[in-house]
Amino acid sequence: FTSRVPSKKLGEGVLEAYKEFLKESPTFFAYWKAENMAKNLKQNGQYILAQAPFNSATQIDFFRMLSQTHPEAMVVMDAPDSEDMKYVFADNGTYGSVSMSMENGDDHEGVTVRIFTVNKSKFKAYCINGWKTDKDPPKDLVVVHEKIRSTIGNNNTNLLLLVCKDGCSRCPLFCLLDIESERIRSKGRMKFGDTIRNIRYQRSNSFDTPELFEVATSAIVELAKKNIDAGAKSEIKTV
Repeated sequence: FTSRVPSKKLGEGVLEAYKEFLKESPTFFAYWKAENMAKNLKQNGQYILAQAPFNSATQIDFFRMLSQTHPEAMVVMDAPDSEDMKYVFADNGTYGSVSMSMENGDDHEGVTVRIFTVNKSKFKAYCINGWKTDKDPPKDLVVVHEKIRSTIGNNNTNLLLLVCKDGCSRCPLFCLLDIESERIRSKGRMKFGDTIRNIRYQRSNSFDTPELFEVATSAIVELAKKNIDAGAKSEIKTV
């Protein structure tokens, strides 16, 4: 770290160094090689909250990660034609040692579907449209999440890959909805505070501003009301 801060003065150059470090997302490292699978326990029910690639080098790393993880599905918290996603929804070809092809799927209201084939792994990418800013998600996000989850199914054998521009501003929101929806389905209750803490422990910078936390709270309240209206007995534990 000190090698990147040229000045000896306290605090000088730290902001620039932080911005540089922030782009070096841990999701690009090859943790999921076959020889490491025993350490990762079961993949079903796990999530990867991934930063979208932002240049050609990270694009190669991203597709290598896809080839190693064999995700059940990929959920992209943006439209496929977004500038932030141009390295994800790229031309068919070979990136490093990984071949990638993509075709259109059957779109749903608020969701654009693409079908990826990465080496021998084939899966669908569900792109959630309608984002304005990180703190202004689509108004029907809870409904969109329900549609995506019902399409993917509940008995998955592989992990779910969530992608946004930095891996921590939008992905945790979908992860939160997914975990709490499953808790309602299986146990008839919610633990909002516990889930928020668990996500923050696993993915740094998640829900790290009052605005993003407020978005999460609003989404969970909407999810709770929806299930109460449907006759589910729900309990929000606000800790």
